[in-house]
Amino acid sequence: MTVLYEFIDSDSALADMSVALADAAVIAVDTEFMRTDTFYPIPALLQLSDGVKVYLVDPLAIGNWQPLNALLTDPSVYKVMHSVSEDMEVFQRLLGLVPEPLLDTQVGAALAGLDSGMGYQRLVAEILGEEVDKGETRSDWLQRPLSESQCLYAALDVVHLLPVYRSLQARLEKQGRFKWWLEEGDRQVRSSVALPPERYYQRVKSAWKLSPQEQARLKALCNWRETEARERNVPRGRIVKDAMCIDIVRRQPESPADLARLKGMNPSIVRRFGEAICEAIRNAPALSEAERLPPPPAGEQREQAKALKKRIDEISEALEISRDVLMSKKVLEETVRLQALPNESEGWRSAVLASILNDVFEKGEA
Repeated sequence: MTVLYEFIDSDSALADMSVALADAAVIAVDTEFMRTDTFYPIPALLQLSDGVKVYLVDPLAIGNWQPLNALLTDPSVYKVMHSVSEDMEVFQRLLGLVPEPLLDTQVGAALAGLDSGMGYQRLVAEILGEEVDKGETRSDWLQRPLSESQCLYAALDVVHLLPVYRSLQARLEKQGRFKWWLEEGDRQVRSSVALPPERYYQRVKSAWKLSPQEQARLKALCNWRETEARERNVPRGRIVKDAMCIDIVRRQPESPADLARLKGMNPSIVRRFGEAICEAIRNAPALSEAERLPPPPAGEQREQAKALKKRIDEISEALEISRDVLMSKKVLEETVRLQALPNESEGWRSAVLASILNDVFEKGEA
């Protein structure tokens, strides 16, 4: 497939492109980046299209981003992307903002009744019957000049996005769910802010199983590791992996020598960071009640969780939407603890789930 594109590698060309795209009601946006040995993604290419023309923006050649910043935050222009989490990091790193209003085609597909979590290649095949070549996925996007194959691959990503968007828009409008899609995009924008280092411990798998004292040490250790990783711009796992963090706070080594005896502990990490690791857990302040990681629902709340899951499954089947889209396991447990939807999950879900939440929490029905 032949695609015509313009390579943008100057401030003046970026300004002209931004003016040209400003009249569009919707634009497709994508990124290419490298992230092999770094904490932060390294932006390598931005792709944009209004369905008429494709632009490939070289971030290595641009000095003044203001025209693009204005376009990407223009409330009158929808930005269509696919599976946006890493792309959001790229824009945060490069521009200090994220595109909005946002419509993620992976989310839109799930709301339309297609499988949740669909990759771009599969979604394009499902909706357009087109096969996307992924041959350049792992190529060196920081090389210059980019090859013709790389440019074509990058351009096709945004060429396909807009037809996919239009198909999903039509389906969701017919189902009365297009506003749901917009709402989910707003939620993704709000949640795109990087997690503060002191809260990373909340993401460590099974950390709730730790005692309050161990959780306090985990918070301190993860805070230290996250800060170190960001300052050095290296993956957090290159310093200490999550599983090793759990082992460290359980064993509570008092010295680098103790730390070195832990199974799987990298000797070079002990030499470089051993004292800092021991210091972090040694001086960990106690957690407040609100900071402690709650266990899964037990007793009456466990029964409520089972009843709620059963009712969610029924609605999921009736709406032909994945249960995880309606309510993930994490949100379900939080809902049971609060006896109401968490604030960040309110919106269209409040209306869809209102009756069953009332049945489970007020009437005690299964």
